[in-house]
Amino acid sequence: MSRRARFRHVPGRLTTGVFLINSGLSKRHADDDTAAALHGMATMAYPFLRSVSPQRFVRLLCAGELALGTVLLVPVVPAAVVGAALTAFSAGLLGLYLRTPEMREKGSLRPTQQGLTIAKDVWMTGIGLTLLIDGLGDDEC
Repeated sequence: MSRRARFRHVPGRLTTGVFLINSGLSKRHADDDTAAALHGMATMAYPFLRSVSPQRFVRLLCAGELALGTVLLVPVVPAAVVGAALTAFSAGLLGLYLRTPEMREKGSLRPTQQGLTIAKDVWMTGIGLTLLIDGLGDDEC
């Protein structure tokens, strides 16, 4: 990958990486009520998560956000790899948004006030897909 192409990825990787690390750090010491709320929202969209305890779910979510944020900030991780990971993570969030009716206005994809916090994460999908497509177009894979 050319130095110029790699430099083009810096703004998206930097802002998204820092955002995810901050999000992960904010969940590190989640109390039981916060863990239950996050777990409850996730299990509505993804019922298989019911078998995971709320505290374990939050620990795994925290670790995932920290790991993904870190690889976004490490320039030696290929764009295609980090793009695929970011796209998968953000697709999970968008799935949560689409599967939770309270997050959208009735009969619409437009977010309610409650859904706005997750609907806005569509930008991560765009950055992830950009990195993935750019990376697959290079000889770095």
